[in-house]
Amino acid sequence: MNSRHLNIMTVLVLSVVMTSGSTWAAETRMSTTRVSSADARVAAEKLVVARSSANIGPFAAWRDAKVGEPTDYLGCDGEIAAYCFPIEKNKASVGYVMVDASRIEMPIQEFSCSAPPHARANLEACKKAAKEAAGEIRELGNQRYAYLAPGLYAVEYPVLDKGRTAGSVFVDMTTSQVIASSAFAPKHDGTIHAAGAPEAWKAISDGATKVVLSRHESEFKYVTNVPLMIRRAGQNAVAWAEVLNYWGVRKPREIPELIAQQLSKSEVGNDSVRAFAKDRGFRLKLENKQRGADTPDTRATFTDVRMEVDSGRPFIVTATNKLVAGKSVSSTLAGAGYATDEMGKWLIVHTGISPTETIAQPDQSAPWCRPGVVFVNWDCAVDNFIVTKVQVDKEAQNVEK
Repeated sequence: MNSRHLNIMTVLVLSVVMTSGSTWAAETRMSTTRVSSADARVAAEKLVVARSSANIGPFAAWRDAKVGEPTDYLGCDGEIAAYCFPIEKNKASVGYVMVDASRIEMPIQEFSCSAPPHARANLEACKKAAKEAAGEIRELGNQRYAYLAPGLYAVEYPVLDKGRTAGSVFVDMTTSQVIASSAFAPKHDGTIHAAGAPEAWKAISDGATKVVLSRHESEFKYVTNVPLMIRRAGQNAVAWAEVLNYWGVRKPREIPELIAQQLSKSEVGNDSVRAFAKDRGFRLKLENKQRGADTPDTRATFTDVRMEVDSGRPFIVTATNKLVAGKSVSSTLAGAGYATDEMGKWLIVHTGISPTETIAQPDQSAPWCRPGVVFVNWDCAVDNFIVTKVQVDKEAQNVEK
């Protein structure tokens, strides 16, 4: 079990957790698998060079940019899960890199031209939501940040009852809505989660030019017409609304935000999405594959993603984590592209932006370089990816686009 994973529920649960120290230790307990911030910085700097100099899909704004001071994102055992490095140029933010803090995971977890998640969060609204959830008689401790999964970042507030920690409230940075944990996970057992992770970290330490060796040359493809939405509705609903709108699965004058609102009225899944499309005169073919599946027919590979994007078909990706008591957390995102380079294999996904932000008009020469578009490592530190392929029966299209 990955030590950073948190139990996310739709209902707030405050639990008393007995630990030998503070509930969330301020100090990192260094071990043979722990990555120092100095080593993490080297990984971030290599990534900046790789993406700024890429011959396809480059981050032009990262040329001559500097890696700033990291912000710690903690896991649910109180240790650092990731370092979030801001990328700065001319005293302005031009992106961030999320570097894993463990040598059993791939070095780079995700990166984007967006400002760091905590810099984009409405922290005042997050604290207000946490206070309302904690109740009037309880106080909140100092805020910390948590990296739950790609596209799912939280502000954590310890809840104090008569000076003693009585649980924690977690608030989604993007939506300022409360999520919660019922217990802390046990310490990591040291199992290698990502094949090739130790070798990748050794390559960084040794100063190698290429960190991840691949059979493929550098590749890049991005489906430009997938809309980028504000996350007012649930994350699942927004991801599906982006993909369905791309295919024109809507009624006349039904904008993407209305699609998300309709989908969020019930639990979002393949059956409800098919029903939504059928009501609008469309027939969907949906196929789920899992990165960790045992059989080839059900196993998702990076080649599957490449084939979908090369065919002009955006997809849905759900990152899932196994948690305590058999529960899980998931982050559902619209997939719009892929990239490969010497640092890894990347899914290009839309995480959405907060209601207080403005959707940036994309630079047509580089529409992937804007807030809300994130490059996620295919081998990132989640227990599984579920890739949902989406195809529309064009013969069934009888609705005005």
